[in-house]
Parts: sequence; C-alpha cells; structure tokens
Amino acid sequence: MVNQAYNQFVAVVEEGRPKLKGKLAQEIIIKEEIPASDDKGQSLLNGNGETKKVPFTRVRADGGIFTAEQAKKYGLIDEIGYLDDAIKEAKKLAALGDNYEVISYDRPHSLASLFLGEEVRQSPGGLDFQKLGQAATPRLWFLAPQSDLAGLLAASRGE
Repeated sequence: MVNQAYNQFVAVVEEGRPKLKGKLAQEIIIKEEIPASDDKGQSLLNGNGETKKVPFTRVRADGGIFTAEQAKKYGLIDEIGYLDDAIKEAKKLAALGDNYEVISYDRPHSLASLFLGEEVRQSPGGLDFQKLGQAATPRLWFLAPQSDLAGLLAASRGE
C-alpha cells in the first residue's frame, strides 16, 4: 500500500511537472559526505580522532522535506511567496482582471486544538442547535471513547 501511494504521488507530480518525468525517484540531487553520529547525537570518530564521515544521497521524491529554496532549486515549486502572492499569480494566469473573488475556508476546530491552546471563538448567538444536532450524529465516535464530548464542545463553539 505504501509503494502504491508513493507511485501515485510520483505520477501526480510528474503529470504537473513534465520536465521531472523519470527524475523524481531516480536522479540523485544531493550527494555528499556528512558527519556520522551515534543514536545519542554524539559524533563518531575515526582512528585519527577526526569526525567520521558517511555518504549521504537524496533523490527528489524520497519522502523527506526540503526548504523552500531547495524545492525551488530542484524544480518542485515555481516560486516562493505567501498566499497573496499566489492569488496575484493565479489572477494573472487566468487573465481575470479586477473582477474576481477569493474564497477561503477555515479549518474545523478539534477537541485537541481546544486543549492545546487554540483561541476559542464563541458563536454570536450562543449555542447553535443545528450544530448540536450534527454533533449528536454517531459518525466515527466509536473509535474514540468520550468523543461525544468533542461533538458537544464543537456545537457549543458554533462549529
């Protein structure tokens, strides 16, 4: 299953970036020697008392992460910017002029976000009975005991 998902990911990226076709999983983009360390992070030394070096190689689609600069260098992204920059570029590419509307969706809150310090928003009218009814629907609550509390909290916050 993991290989199937990986192959599907590579196919999707290759479809969107044809110049990378056949290069994502095969072409080595980083090949260098890095300092070796043990499982506690201590440097390993060779017989001369110098830090031991080990070979390090990477391909574009190896499951690791890249900085934005690296992703641009390796052809995985076109530009580095913020949401406003992406909106301006999409507007330009679609030749929309000034007649367009941007719609953004908020991520739903979870019980974990409530307890981990996310700002709690109160619904303007207090308890939302429609949301409370949705919270009472037995979705996947059987996977997490006491999760009905999460649904009630979501309803009381107006989610």
